[in-house]
Amino acid sequence: GQQRIDLESLSGSLQRPLKLPDLRLSGAFSIAQAALEVAGIEAFWKGSRLSLTGSITDLASPRMELLLGMDDFDLKALGELFGESRLRGSLGGQLKIQGPPAALFAKGELELGGARIRILELALDPALGELGHRIRVGVTDLALSELLDVPAELPPKVTGSVVWSGSRSSASGLTGELELTFDPLKIGVSEVELRRALLGLRGDLVELRALSAAVAGGRLSAVGSSSLQSGDFSLDVEANFDSLTELGESLG
Repeated sequence: GQQRIDLESLSGSLQRPLKLPDLRLSGAFSIAQAALEVAGIEAFWKGSRLSLTGSITDLASPRMELLLGMDDFDLKALGELFGESRLRGSLGGQLKIQGPPAALFAKGELELGGARIRILELALDPALGELGHRIRVGVTDLALSELLDVPAELPPKVTGSVVWSGSRSSASGLTGELELTFDPLKIGVSEVELRRALLGLRGDLVELRALSAAVAGGRLSAVGSSSLQSGDFSLDVEANFDSLTELGESLG
């Protein structure tokens, strides 16, 4: 037989795997032959709206085929699930979600302000630890000032790729490694090419494990670390310039 359930409104708080207070749901779903069909569930949390359609087959050993829509999804509230958040802005778009609950895989396209964000991989990976996850993203015209709430002056709109793998532990909070590459961008009168940056995150400690960049006709490499809480940092930089003329022009 088949059972259909309509939710006019359901409010509550989720405690695990993430703590989501003041969560409100509405929509409808049906159960037939050990499968769940989601006709259209909407979730409202802290001003953010999510919609979900699709199916979950074999409820005894579930596998998901779902489409997740986002409307004004608050990144600051999301970041606060893992501790103090430096994120800001809101996301809109759709993600296609597939796989078993312990190893979900998602891809799709989102918008943040005027930026286009291509989600190439958003996956849960239990091998990485508690809430282990991997992310591969391509970005176009992303203004970092719309994404990060930090006191430092951030570069203008960027286009490039972001690769992140991480997990959460009760001892150190969010831990992971981030690799960045970007197309050349203009800062002042100079064109800067960030060829590769590799960063590590352990709680509030950010480690610059490798940096390779081209700027003002020269090459830069650097390693260092910084505390997000205190603002203290250390940085070792190596620079090579064939000509100091272009460097002087870039510095004004």
